[in-house]
Amino acid sequence: MTDQPDPGPTPATLDAKLRLLYRVYEYLRDADLTAQSSTARLLHPPDAARLRARLADELAELAGAADGTHRHHGLPDDAILEASQVCYWTFLIAVAARLPYDDLRPQECLTTVGVSLPGEAAALGQILALGIRGGPGPVPPADLRAALRQVGLICRALDIDPQAPVDYDLTQMRTRPYLAGFFQGSAT
Repeated sequence: MTDQPDPGPTPATLDAKLRLLYRVYEYLRDADLTAQSSTARLLHPPDAARLRARLADELAELAGAADGTHRHHGLPDDAILEASQVCYWTFLIAVAARLPYDDLRPQECLTTVGVSLPGEAAALGQILALGIRGGPGPVPPADLRAALRQVGLICRALDIDPQAPVDYDLTQMRTRPYLAGFFQGSAT
């Protein structure tokens, strides 16, 4: 017997996985789990400036993973980790703003990207990070979609499946005991 929660069924498609991950964050926003979850505390009440700054930081780190200036363990692991962090902060901002999943369109953003070299993708990521960092108030939905497109662009430039950071995040969330009931009750 293990102390880890039953992970429940694993969704088969990228969209199903993204929807499940988004629902996790909605659950953390709506349930009273602030004593157990740092993510829930970030959403109760959300601090728009802090969320904006963290998204900008992670976009810059993802760009650094792509251009070789930000390293933990090496590629592809660094890019997957930083891409998952961009998705995390993007989803937190969207969930805090009560933006419907279908208005964010994460699957489209992650998969509908052009071809780019890692250096070009990194430069675009740095520009996006500066723009998000310098903006006032909550991050607009168009900028959230741009952040997710940046994840897709860098994943493609580095020959990484854009599903990899989503799988990483879901794996992390499934290890949280306070989410065991959520995953056991999840149909996907």
